[in-house]
Amino acid sequence: MLIFRRGAARAASSPWRALRFPAYRRWAGAHLISTMGTWLQIVAQNLLVLTLTGSPVLAGLSAAASAVPSLLLGPVGGALADRWPHRVVAAIGQTLLAVIAATTGLLAAAGALSVPVLVALAIASGVVGTVNGPATALLGNELVAPDDVPSAISIGSVTFNVGRIAGAAAAGIVLGAMSIPAAYALNAVSFLCVVAVIATLPAQRPGVVERRTVPRDRGLDLRGGTRWLAGQPSLLLLATVSVLASTLTGSLSLSLAPLTLDELHAGSRGYGAVSLALGVGATLGALLAGRLRRPRVATVVVLAGVGAIVQVGAAGSPTLVVLLVAAVGMSLVESVAATASSTLLLTRPPEAVRGRVMGVWSTVSGLGGLAGPVLAGGLLSLFGPRAGLAVGGLVFVAGLVVAVAATRFGRRAALAHVRVTRDRLRAVRVLPSLAFARS
Repeated sequence: MLIFRRGAARAASSPWRALRFPAYRRWAGAHLISTMGTWLQIVAQNLLVLTLTGSPVLAGLSAAASAVPSLLLGPVGGALADRWPHRVVAAIGQTLLAVIAATTGLLAAAGALSVPVLVALAIASGVVGTVNGPATALLGNELVAPDDVPSAISIGSVTFNVGRIAGAAAAGIVLGAMSIPAAYALNAVSFLCVVAVIATLPAQRPGVVERRTVPRDRGLDLRGGTRWLAGQPSLLLLATVSVLASTLTGSLSLSLAPLTLDELHAGSRGYGAVSLALGVGATLGALLAGRLRRPRVATVVVLAGVGAIVQVGAAGSPTLVVLLVAAVGMSLVESVAATASSTLLLTRPPEAVRGRVMGVWSTVSGLGGLAGPVLAGGLLSLFGPRAGLAVGGLVFVAGLVVAVAATRFGRRAALAHVRVTRDRLRAVRVLPSLAFARS
C-alpha cells in the first residue's frame, strides 16, 4: 500500500503526467511538427530577404512585422477566442496560416516576391496568429485535467525548444537539398497536420462528467479582460513583474554576448556554449515547472527576484565556466516563473473571459518584449558589459520591491513568505535538539 501511494504521488507530480491523455499526446506531437515548420520558415525567410536586398536590417524588420498585430489587436484576438469555439478558431487559424505560407512559397518560386509583399504577408500572418494564438493555447490545455495544466504548459515549452532547434537544423538540410519555396511548403503542411489533429480531439475536458455550456458574449466586449484583471490585485502584480522582467532581465542572449566576447574573450564558440546553456536551463526549468500543480503569484515574484540576483552575480563571472553555470541558473529560474505565470493565466480567470485576459496580457508582455532589447543594449553601451548586466538586475530588484510594497496583496504575500521562512528555520533548529534529547 505504501509503495502504491508513493508511486501515485510520483505520478501526480511528474512533469510528463499530461501525456497520459491520448488527445494531449496527439496535440503535443502536432505542436512539435508545427514548431519545426515555423522555425524552418523563419530561417528560410531571413535568407530570402538577405538574397533579395542584402540588408540584415530589412531581414529583422520582416521578421518583426508578424509581431506587430499582436500589440495592436491582442484584445480583439482574445475577444474572438471567447466569442467562438476554440477548436473552430484554431482550425480556421491554422488553415489560413497554411494558405499564407503556401502563397509565399508559390510567389517565391515564381520570382514574383518582393520585400513589401513579403512584409504584407508577414503582417497577415501576424493578424491570424493574434486570433489563433489564444484559442490554440486554451484548446491545448483543455485536453488535460485542471491540475495537470502546469504539466501541459511545461511539455509545450519543451516541445517548443526542441522544435526550434530541430527546425533550424532541418533548414540547413532543406535549403541545401531543395529550395526556399520548399521550406514554405513544408511549413504549410505542418499547419495542416495541426488541423488534422484538431479534428480528432474530444469534445470535453477529461474528468468532466457533464459538459457545462460557457456563456459567450453576443458582441465583442474588448474591455472584458481588462475589467476582470483590474479586480485581481494578485494578477496586476504579476503583470507588473512580468513587464519589469521582460524589460530588464529578459534579453539574456543579448546581454551575455558582450560579456562573453569582449570581457572573457571566449569567441564565437564561447557564445555558442552560452546560448546552449540558456537553452538547457530553459528546458530544465520547464520540466521542473511541470511538477507544479497550483502555482501561486508569490512563487513567480520570488523566482523573478532570485533570477535577477543571479544575473548580478553573473556580471562578475571570472571565467566562461562560471558564466555557463550562471546562464543555466538564470534561464532555469526564468523558465519556471514563465510557466507558472502561464498556468495562472490559463486557470485563474473565468472561462468566459479567459481569451480576453490572454489578449490583454499578450499586448502588455509584447510591449515589454520590444522595449527589453532596446533597454538592454542601452545599458550595455552606457555602463559596459559587466556593469550594464549588473545594473539591469539591480534596477529590477528595486522595481520588484517597490511593486510588492505598493500593493496590499504584495505586502501580505511578502509577510506570509517571511513567516513561513521563519517557521521553517525554527523547525530546522529544533530537530538537532530533539535528536540529542532522545539519545
